[in-house]
Amino acid sequence: MQKDFQKRVAYFIILFLLIEAVPVLVSLFSVILNNLTSFDEILNENSLVLLSKSISVATASAVFSTLSGILLGFILFKTNQKFNFIIKIFLLFPLFISPYVIAVAWRDLFVFLFGTDSLLHSLGGLIFIYTIIYSPLAMLIIGNAFTNINASIEESGLLVFQQGKVLTKIVLPLIRNAIFSSFVLIFIFVISEFSVPAYLGIKVFTTEIFTQFSAFYNQTFSIVESFVLVLISIFLLFSERKYLSQAPFLSIGDKGNTIKKYNFPAGKVIIYLWVLFFFVLPFVALTHNSFSAGIEIFTKALNLLASAILNSFSLAFFGALSITFCGILIAVYISKNGNSLLSKITDYSLLVLFAVPSIILGITLVLFFNKSYLNFIYSTWAIVIIAYVAKFTFLSTKIIANSLNQIPKSFEEVALVSGISESKIFIKIHFPLVFKAIFISFIIGFILSFSELGTTILIYPAGLDILSIKIFTLSPNSTASLTSAMNFISFFITLIFVLFFYLLAIVINKSTRHFAND
Repeated sequence: MQKDFQKRVAYFIILFLLIEAVPVLVSLFSVILNNLTSFDEILNENSLVLLSKSISVATASAVFSTLSGILLGFILFKTNQKFNFIIKIFLLFPLFISPYVIAVAWRDLFVFLFGTDSLLHSLGGLIFIYTIIYSPLAMLIIGNAFTNINASIEESGLLVFQQGKVLTKIVLPLIRNAIFSSFVLIFIFVISEFSVPAYLGIKVFTTEIFTQFSAFYNQTFSIVESFVLVLISIFLLFSERKYLSQAPFLSIGDKGNTIKKYNFPAGKVIIYLWVLFFFVLPFVALTHNSFSAGIEIFTKALNLLASAILNSFSLAFFGALSITFCGILIAVYISKNGNSLLSKITDYSLLVLFAVPSIILGITLVLFFNKSYLNFIYSTWAIVIIAYVAKFTFLSTKIIANSLNQIPKSFEEVALVSGISESKIFIKIHFPLVFKAIFISFIIGFILSFSELGTTILIYPAGLDILSIKIFTLSPNSTASLTSAMNFISFFITLIFVLFFYLLAIVINKSTRHFAND
């Protein structure tokens, strides 16, 4: 019975790889192999200049975000601060919003403060916005690493060194893997993002690839040029594959170690100023500009986006369900068969799909599915769900797998001795214990799917309005007030979702605690 359950899950994983991983790899390498002799023509001097510019922006953004993440992570995870959880929600919020919305909010703030947004239309402005967007990710990764340090190590160090030396000589070296992982992930996110430079009018590698594919439908040029980005991303990702495969920063649950807390009075001021200047003020400016031209502009924006809101909600909901379902089954299989060939192939495939830049993922899906015999997928919303699952199942799998690994093996051993099937063990024992992780996986999948733009803009079928795409396509020909109003609506809807899920999480957390006590 146990083998039958594992076999069925294995068949599902093979189907998952055929639908999600194979199209990306086949499309990518078929174009590359057919154009090996023309690399020097496509990768010309102009392309290399754009590539170096993109690498410089990604490197600087990753460095500044990681440094900010060290500071924020230390304050929130290693010092005693009031309202820590609420502050974390505020700080993490930029991760749940489309980068395009954040760029518009900062444009409005700069215009309000300085009368012009010219400072943002530069590489420095681009790096600044990316740093604001991805510092919360660095804070999450590094802050989680701070909590994994055994307090006894730090306390022993404090017997010999001052607090500052303990942090630099002991604590930071212990979390160097997390620091480097933060840099790698942010570098990959930045080098593959195109909506912010497109909005600011800054030409980088991704905007050129998007233009060549969407405007001129130059498939060969787009794939060959994008292959360089893929190689860079995969090289960096696989340099940290062990740490990222375990993904300890995606664990849901209480830590086993006692956490050493430090005294840092200035931390409160730094955190409050960060929330004020980098979250509150930009969105206050966005709100002000959305209504500055009167309620008519806001009403017009709402009418323009009405159908797209419902479509985006439906796609995000079913996308999150699909992502979570795949994450559950893959996590269950990997937790039981971690050393098997299929587990390793799946783990690497999830890492690669996560690393492939969004635009490139969209291009490969177009090349593979845009065929007459696959039109039942390509011309429907199914292609969008496939894209969501490909991009975000890595996160879902790691969240659920880490939660499964925290369950004592004795629970399952007792059930197996009693003759209970493995499928019933998961339903009756594992599922209730990891339900919080499953719920978190659904929330992350929903919000990321709702705001996804890079892949979706290349694959969405004709006649299907999607909020992020409609805002992106309408904004260039809209007034500043209308652009702000549309992005405010997107921001407000995301805020409502986050608050709703937060309140629902509180209810679920109380229910799971009651279940555990029983």
